[in-house]
Amino acid sequence: MQGHQVTVFVAATYRQGVSVRILFFGLNYAPEQIGIGPYSQGIAEFLAAQGHEVEVVAGNPYYPEWQARPGHHSYSDTMERGVSVWRCPHYVPAAPNGLRRIRHYLSFAWNALPVARRRSGVLRPDVVIAVTPALLAAPVALIAAKRVGASTWLHIQDFEVEAALATGFLSGGLMARFAQLFERFMLRSFDRVSSISSAMVAKAAACGVPRDRLCEIRNWAELDRVNPVVATAAPGTALHDEVEGCGLTTPPGDPGALAAAVVTLMDDDALRAEAGALARQRALSRWSRQAVLAGFANRLENMVERQEADFPVASLVR
Repeated sequence: MQGHQVTVFVAATYRQGVSVRILFFGLNYAPEQIGIGPYSQGIAEFLAAQGHEVEVVAGNPYYPEWQARPGHHSYSDTMERGVSVWRCPHYVPAAPNGLRRIRHYLSFAWNALPVARRRSGVLRPDVVIAVTPALLAAPVALIAAKRVGASTWLHIQDFEVEAALATGFLSGGLMARFAQLFERFMLRSFDRVSSISSAMVAKAAACGVPRDRLCEIRNWAELDRVNPVVATAAPGTALHDEVEGCGLTTPPGDPGALAAAVVTLMDDDALRAEAGALARQRALSRWSRQAVLAGFANRLENMVERQEADFPVASLVR
C-alpha cells in the first residue's frame, strides 16, 4: 500500500553442513506432551531428520502427573523416529517440595551417569547437549563430553534457582548462596549456552557467561492462525519490540487506551489487514517450528565446523 512501510522478515532456512554426532541429555522427553519434553523431542527428531546421528539419554516419563508411567520403571532403549532413546529410572515424588525435587534430580543424574558415559564412548559425539531443568544433572553431560573431547551446549528452559526462591522451595541464606554459585559455575562450564527468550539470555550473561557463547533458541508455537496484536507494552521492552508493527501497543496500566486500541483495530480494515500480514510474517520467521529448529541446527553445525577447523587432527583422531 502506498505510503506504508512494511518490514519483511525472512524465516531461517536450514542448510545442510557437516554431519554431526549428537548426544542429547535431559530429564524430560517423549512421550510427555506438556512442558519441556515435547521441545526436547522436537529438537532431537529434527536433527536426526537432517541426517545427523542423534542419541538421547533421558528420564522415564512422569510429567505432569508426577507419577511414573506404566511400563516405565527401569532402563530401556528404543529407536523413535530416527533417534536412539536411552531411558533411565529415577525417583518421582508424589508431592514435590524442595528436598524431594533435589532427590528427584540427583537420582536421575546418578542413574543416567553410567548410561551417558557408555553411550558417549560408543557414539563418540561431536556435541553433547544438556537441557535444564535439571541443572543438578548437567555435570553428567560435561563428564560424558570430556571423555571424548566433545563440545558442550547447555539449553536453559528455566532458571531453577530463581524459580525455587520465588516459589519458596528454597529459602534464603547459605543454601541459596550455594545454589547460586553452583548455577554460575555450571553455566560458565559449557561451550555454548542458549535459552528461550532474550530476557533469559540476559540472565545467563549476568551469571558470567561470555556474550559470544550465548544465543536465543525459542520454544516454537504451532501457527494455525495469526491475528493482529493489541498489547500493553512500554517502548524499549522486549514485548514492545516483538509486536511492533503487528498491531497496536498501549502503555501498561491504562485500560482506556487498551480498549480504544481494540476499537481502532476493529474499525480500520486497512490497518487490520496490514498488521495481520506482518504478524504472520514475523510469527513464521521467529516462532514457527521450522524457523526455530533450522536456526538451532545451523548454529550447531557452525559450532562443530569451527571446532574442526581449529582442531583438525584431534577431530580425525576421535
